[in-house]
Amino acid sequence: MSPESTDDLTAEETETVVSGIRNLYTHLFRGGFADLSRTPSEVVYNGGAHCTVRRYEPTVPVDPAKLPILLVPPMAAPASCMDLRQDNSLAGFMLEQGRPTFIVDYGDVSTNVDQSLGLEHWIDSVLPLALQEVSRETDWERVHLVGWSLGGILSLFTQAAHRQLPIASITAVASPFDMTFQKLLDPIRLASKVTRGKVTTSMIRLVGGVPSKVNTLAFTFADPVRLAKKPAFLLRSRADTESLAQLEAVDALMDQMEAYPGRSFAQIFHTFVRTNHLRDGRVTFRGGRSESLAKVTVPVLSVAGTADTIFAPPAAAHRVVELVPNAAWVRLETAPGGHLGVLTGGSARATTWQYIKDFLNDVEAELGESERTQSQRVPGQ
Repeated sequence: MSPESTDDLTAEETETVVSGIRNLYTHLFRGGFADLSRTPSEVVYNGGAHCTVRRYEPTVPVDPAKLPILLVPPMAAPASCMDLRQDNSLAGFMLEQGRPTFIVDYGDVSTNVDQSLGLEHWIDSVLPLALQEVSRETDWERVHLVGWSLGGILSLFTQAAHRQLPIASITAVASPFDMTFQKLLDPIRLASKVTRGKVTTSMIRLVGGVPSKVNTLAFTFADPVRLAKKPAFLLRSRADTESLAQLEAVDALMDQMEAYPGRSFAQIFHTFVRTNHLRDGRVTFRGGRSESLAKVTVPVLSVAGTADTIFAPPAAAHRVVELVPNAAWVRLETAPGGHLGVLTGGSARATTWQYIKDFLNDVEAELGESERTQSQRVPGQ
């Protein structure tokens, strides 16, 4: 082939190919492109029993008129889901707004030691303790809750069960309230119906819950089509180091999944999957106690991912509007991304995070200056 042949690559095209190969090599074998260092924070409360509260260090002057925010991860996911990587962190974005930002970290969860912990532990102990600590730390009597996936559901039931808590609003990102739309669960529902749930219950009792490694595998293989397309995605994205960094951060998050305690997982399976009672906005806890989302009184925001076809399709996430008839008001939004992508994907800053920012500002505007002033305690009281 002659040098003048149109089939030959130009110098610029050759450099693009070489650069892409280098990027793939760096991604696969040299640690990648993602900066996984966490936004600096300090522990302000460590009450044990899976309740550690961290306050993120401000990156801009704190706005004294803005209420604090408590980020609520779902059970089994590491707290880093709210602080995925540098330049793509929900926690970092909230700090940029001058808002006091906190997160509740559940720490290590064991299927052996923690197997008796049910959802009521998070609703009655973990989140109330975290809220009270944030309120004490900031001298505000109102705190915004922002939860992802199960974190949003736990936040809503916490307000329903404890309306005296200092909650200003609740945001639920990719939180499913109706499993009817998750068709992949149909075989599991059928098997559970045939066995009356005995097989699942027996397995949970045997192993004490769902081990962290199993959770990692479950999230990894939940979407086999997307998994199969991953090699092709890598090739297409070889020149896009930002996409490669995001992929690395997501893979790192999946590797850090925690366990589901046995009792909690049994409640999730029974209420969300087998009976779908969550569709009616209610959950039954230990001793037959029942809580209903109809008790929720604060403003609610629900953000659903347009590509979240497995865990929380928009119809499943937005059903919450029918379950909180006594909420001050409800706002529904959709944003690009799957179950994690809608929270912290490449377009989250321009969509989901903006929706949350505007919602929190609107809640505070509705409270009014006089009520915001009254809700701030005198330090030391």
